[in-house]
Amino acid sequence: MCNFYGVTIPKKKQLVVKNTEVSLTEKQQLLLKPVINGFDYGNTIILLQDDDNEVKALEAHWELIPHWINNFKEVVEARKNGIPWLNATSEKLFVSSMFKEATMQRRCIVIASHFFEWQKVNVPLSKKQLSIPYAIQVANQPYFFMAGIYNLFKDIYTGQTMLN
Repeated sequence: MCNFYGVTIPKKKQLVVKNTEVSLTEKQQLLLKPVINGFDYGNTIILLQDDDNEVKALEAHWELIPHWINNFKEVVEARKNGIPWLNATSEKLFVSSMFKEATMQRRCIVIASHFFEWQKVNVPLSKKQLSIPYAIQVANQPYFFMAGIYNLFKDIYTGQTMLN
């Protein structure tokens, strides 16, 4: 996953995926913002292919909650301990117990106009460093798709389920 990304296309009711139009609800359109901070743990839009090979836009929580987490209190505690659920790197997708099952069975795509990479720069006459964000985008394209994985989380105490 990407920690910071954004969607700056004009509000659209439909996206084109594989030469097919995918409809977005008004609520889904509101989730498309110029800067989406993964550390806010908010909701975003993911695109899934169903059993009939149709692509559907779904609202999902932006954080991969592993299968061994049983309730939302454990989610909050794990965040405090620095569990890296926002960034599934290619090196760990097929070996980490956190990502492997989702990588093999639950893939999705995420719409973006750009994502951010940070460069650390030394401040002259200081020992401090600044982190400068750079927006990376595809030239002459209003949006592109990033690969993603997802889980279905169920809190054992409240029964609440959440696509994440």
